[in-house]
Amino acid sequence: MNNFLIKILIQLKNASFKKKEVVYVVYDKTLISILKILYKEGLIQSFNVFSETKAIKIFLRYSINQTSFLNLKFLSTPSRLVYVTSYQLLKINIKSSFVVVSTSQGILTLVDCKRRHLGGQMLFLC
Repeated sequence: MNNFLIKILIQLKNASFKKKEVVYVVYDKTLISILKILYKEGLIQSFNVFSETKAIKIFLRYSINQTSFLNLKFLSTPSRLVYVTSYQLLKINIKSSFVVVSTSQGILTLVDCKRRHLGGQMLFLC
């Protein structure tokens, strides 16, 4: 996993612990696809991309005064990459959280990878 993505996710987690509503980060193409997944899963309210300043404005979501990034755990780091096949993904049964996987068809959730029979690099669990 990219050091840049790890720093951004840690920045989101720390901002959510400090109860901040808005976080500004630097634009990155893979970050946009991760933010779309986080929005679809309900961890962030929304995000805006500013093309002239190359920045992204992320609005964090809280439920009953608790952060959504409480259980963020990195499965792959730059020194230890975790790859799984589609068969191994079918054995994983996680109901309470979701896993983000980088595949050949882009960054997908665990459910989407099972549906498409794809394997790839496991990025993080939330």
